[in-house]
Amino acid sequence: MDSNDLVVMINGAVYFTDPPGRRVWYVSPSGVKRVVADGFRPNGVIAWPRGETLVVTDGDDPHLLTFRIEADGSLSHRDAYYRPLQMPVGRDRPGSDGMTMDDEYRLYVATAAGIQMFDPTGRLGGTILKPEWNKPVSNIVFGGERFDYLYATCGDKVFRRKVKPAGKPYFLRGVAKYTLAAEVDGDRIFLAHGLLGELTS
Repeated sequence: MDSNDLVVMINGAVYFTDPPGRRVWYVSPSGVKRVVADGFRPNGVIAWPRGETLVVTDGDDPHLLTFRIEADGSLSHRDAYYRPLQMPVGRDRPGSDGMTMDDEYRLYVATAAGIQMFDPTGRLGGTILKPEWNKPVSNIVFGGERFDYLYATCGDKVFRRKVKPAGKPYFLRGVAKYTLAAEVDGDRIFLAHGLLGELTS
């Protein structure tokens, strides 16, 4: 078992991706682990704010997968919902990775082409070019006092950009069920919504 990205649900359950094993794992609030999706190369993972849908990236495919989250934590109704992802010139795979979502439920995904934005219906709305042309964007999150700065990791640097939409953490939106996105690095876990404005470009 390996681990890459994870998302923590309000009930304490965790979903995490295992790219080498080509699996998505579920850890119940009591600590029981099981595979809930497989057969593709998962990378980034995020849940919709109300916790009803899981979104998973596959850096090899030109779409993002969605799954319905069932009461027991299992996943159903797999669908290539967010599509198509833009491909960088000269490449045949998008390199999609980390994701975040704004207050209007638009989804942003870090890719080799830049930060791609999808509206709630799954249609591509545009792409923010990456800050360093020869390096992929790997993770993104909203931060700042009003959560209207978009932070992005690109290569060995962290960049930020002032944007019109805001992306408050789910627990500040008045949503009954929320999630926290996180990145796993060895034994360390970094909660994505912990990046609240202390970083500079």
